[in-house]
Amino acid sequence: MQDGQYAEAARQFSKALSLAPATCTARDRAVLLCNLSAARFRSADAAASADDAREAIARDATYARAHYRLAVAEHKLKHFEVAEEALRTCLAMDATHVEAAALLREVAPLVKELRKTAEERTAEKARHAAEVREQQLDQDCAKAFASAFGPAHANTFVYCNYCNESGHTRATCPMLRKRPRPPQ
Repeated sequence: MQDGQYAEAARQFSKALSLAPATCTARDRAVLLCNLSAARFRSADAAASADDAREAIARDATYARAHYRLAVAEHKLKHFEVAEEALRTCLAMDATHVEAAALLREVAPLVKELRKTAEERTAEKARHAAEVREQQLDQDCAKAFASAFGPAHANTFVYCNYCNESGHTRATCPMLRKRPRPPQ
């Protein structure tokens, strides 16, 4: 599975499951099913991956990795509530499962959004529209205020060091231009 040959890996895990002896432990079968689930997920078959993960959970409900595999597949299928439940179960069994915690942080807001009622969505849209209108009004007021008073006064109090008058600099002094230059 490390070389990216996920379909071949899925075939090999299926073969291993069929060849596994009847005396094989439930945990061993769950591990094989979980690996099969991962291979099928990576070969873009999320539905089969979810089925394999469910079967792994049926074999050994205490195997946290199987719950995680189910959550990943259900997330891909956009079944966010099922994914959240599987992630919470996984984290209850193994609180140090970093990948499950990261996926739960991604899934939880999606589930919260799904659980909102139509009235809550309408109220949220109305609040958002009011905020946008208020921001536009603030921007319009700022533009009107800026254009009503013209430029700031800081650039009008410039003194010329040649004629000592305000409003221009030596480079633009009209007195310097009026003086004729002495003949050479």
